[in-house]
Amino acid sequence: SGAATAIREGLNNQFGSNAGMLIVDGGDQFQGTLLSNFNEGQLVFSAMNAIGYDAAVHGNHDYDFGPKGWLEDQVTETSTDRDPRGALKRLVSSAKFPLVSANTFLKASLVDARGNAVEVSDIGCRAKGSASAPIDWTRARHPEFLKPYIIKETAGVRVALIGLDNPGTPSSTTAANVSDLCFEDILSSYVRLRTELEGKADVFVVVMHEGNHKVSTGASDFIEQLPRAGLVDSVVSGHTHYVTAMKVKGVPLIQSGSGG
Repeated sequence: SGAATAIREGLNNQFGSNAGMLIVDGGDQFQGTLLSNFNEGQLVFSAMNAIGYDAAVHGNHDYDFGPKGWLEDQVTETSTDRDPRGALKRLVSSAKFPLVSANTFLKASLVDARGNAVEVSDIGCRAKGSASAPIDWTRARHPEFLKPYIIKETAGVRVALIGLDNPGTPSSTTAANVSDLCFEDILSSYVRLRTELEGKADVFVVVMHEGNHKVSTGASDFIEQLPRAGLVDSVVSGHTHYVTAMKVKGVPLIQSGSGG
């Protein structure tokens, strides 16, 4: 909190009304220590509230805790909390910032133009079997605890913060906790939403739970594969817990490691 305040004050002192600052996070804010597991992320989200985050992607580990109660990671016959995302929803209700993901969808909302249900894969939201009609994405809905994006004005600039979760989430968390969700390919989700947002923001920032590593290039591949230049202004990545600071086709791409 003190560091964020100091940065804001420093920017204001140097640039006055032209100063702007947004704080975002690329996901997996908690998991892996006894303290984190015991309070199911509540301590970390309290710290993020104090710091003053503007938006965050949740990441696959945010689904790990399942229902409320640190000794249960998925709903069983004896569970008091029957919600497979009870712990995550408790965090969302206490957060002073939104969780954003444009590629996380409720499977039940994926239908074709005639309103017929389309059976899809968990990873990628791809139509299964002999589905003859494409998904009508105008009818697709996100879980109620997520926003696909937010637009914040800072220093007179409209900044779109667009969230993208990791498509492989169903295979990297407790599958039962996301059984009613699917996670679309990040490029497809972004290009479709970016088209809808044309003219509604001045700067487009992707906050994604995907990143680069020594042997993988998921975040930079995203930039490389965009159909044209100018669709994204910067990318804040996550997931691989690796430090990244580079430019891809002139677009800044960063990831700040792990563990705070």
